[in-house]
Amino acid sequence: NLTADHKPSMLTSARSTQVIAPVEHDQVDACSRQNDTMSSQNNTTLSDQKATSISRAVVIPVYPPHFDFLCEFLTSVVKKSSGFDNITFLVVTSSPEETRNLTERLESDQIFAAVQFLQIIDVFSMLQSMNFTVTSSSLGSKWSFQGIKKLYGSVYTNCSQILLLDAEAVVLRPVNWHTIFDDYFRSPYYILARAAPTLDRNGIMNDSLAVLGYRLSAYPKDTFSFEYQVWFLERHLLLSMMAHVERHHKNSLLEVLPKFPRCFEIAMYQSFLFFNRHLAPHYTVHTDVELVASFFKDKHSRWLKQHHRFEHFLSFVVPDTIGAMAELANFLRFPFVRIPGGWRSNLLKKLMEKVPTMSIQVCSSARGVVK
Repeated sequence: NLTADHKPSMLTSARSTQVIAPVEHDQVDACSRQNDTMSSQNNTTLSDQKATSISRAVVIPVYPPHFDFLCEFLTSVVKKSSGFDNITFLVVTSSPEETRNLTERLESDQIFAAVQFLQIIDVFSMLQSMNFTVTSSSLGSKWSFQGIKKLYGSVYTNCSQILLLDAEAVVLRPVNWHTIFDDYFRSPYYILARAAPTLDRNGIMNDSLAVLGYRLSAYPKDTFSFEYQVWFLERHLLLSMMAHVERHHKNSLLEVLPKFPRCFEIAMYQSFLFFNRHLAPHYTVHTDVELVASFFKDKHSRWLKQHHRFEHFLSFVVPDTIGAMAELANFLRFPFVRIPGGWRSNLLKKLMEKVPTMSIQVCSSARGVVK
């Protein structure tokens, strides 16, 4: 379990090693007492970060059909971004064989040489280094398997602040990775939005809450917390959530998560923050209704009636709403853009001109639009 002493582990990558610090009982128990310290750290400037020892990581789960996407993403990191030289990029594969194949691919593309802190490990070696014994069947369905890669990969990095990204991401224009973290953690938030009629909201939220031991009836009615702009984690809050799950189920999150196949790891994490706001008082909880009413004013009721999935907010951008949508995106400091297939590239260009933080495309459905 997470409170056991962890043995130092060597990453599978041929060129880099990392020692994982032990996670002691008192470290997990102290999570709830760290909020004042972490809140003050969240307000530091980039120049102050070395003094406060804020460590940062980007965790990316991957499987072979997405190796091409991953290589394109990492190439775009090297060519179009800065500030990544002291950020850990951890790629979590599904097997040692996948790790070997991907490592060879990245070495032949000279990506390893360019991304200094790029590390690759398979999920089984990673979990074994944490004293877990697992098999592929014990990691459950696609969602739980990916959630385990992301959440335990975040713990494995031993970093304070973590960004979860899928392999399909691509950097669209120059950006500093520390700025991405700074913009979010300067005033962190998450969003509760109305679920689309086609979304299995009850199944997703029921399982995400059940892992935590909470009932769906205790959650705001008809809302959903899986919003693509908010894929950031804080290590001390993640460890608090894992300890909470273990206390409730008498089992580790690793053993509990596969029993709830509709659980989304971000919906679970944000729900934990929602029900334990004393642990994260520096977070703001937004609702889509409140946000839309603030920026669309007299048009907001029509906007809310016509549109459902706030997560796909680009679908709502049309010529007469682009100004309000840009103001909303700037208010929330959106770093990511999720482009629906078939979306018009001229609107993307106009929106990005108005939203300077928007710099990373996060899904593969519109690579033609991006190009």
